[in-house]
Amino acid sequence: MSLTTPSGTTSQLICAVLAWQGGEIQSESWLLKLLYLTDWENALRTGETLSGWDWVHGPYGPDCEGFLEILHDLEWVQAKQRVWEAGEYTHIRLLEGWPNGDSECMARVQGLLSRAPKTFAALKSHVDQTLPLLKTKIGEPLRLEEWVEKAHEAEVREFLDNLGEGDRKAMEYLAR
Repeated sequence: MSLTTPSGTTSQLICAVLAWQGGEIQSESWLLKLLYLTDWENALRTGETLSGWDWVHGPYGPDCEGFLEILHDLEWVQAKQRVWEAGEYTHIRLLEGWPNGDSECMARVQGLLSRAPKTFAALKSHVDQTLPLLKTKIGEPLRLEEWVEKAHEAEVREFLDNLGEGDRKAMEYLAR
């Protein structure tokens, strides 16, 4: 599903990530990376993305077609263009009184992002090291659910490669 309408899920997810960040964020790129990381972490745990969005490997990391249009249409989010010496960015913040009624979404986002880096540079580096971005080229779809299987297979192979002889015999015994 590409991002075409501000559905309840889209709105809740964006607001929950903004709330986790303290209600404000300095760029749409930062927000997009946090949303991608939320989806990737959820896919690693459950096999499915939280958003259902069609992620693409963009020139600056994960991207989702229509994201900026949706962001600017959300009732409880204010996005303002700002200009500084190095260029433009969009300052994004939650407006007072936003309906944070979905506590399950908030709790899930907080859990998924609990180990997320707090600075943009560290977040960018962390996101760029996720398997889907490492293994695809710019313009290709990321298909997070497919990469989850490959990530789990790699973890199992690494675990088995690091087993000692005694561990291997114990596993063979238990498998009988």
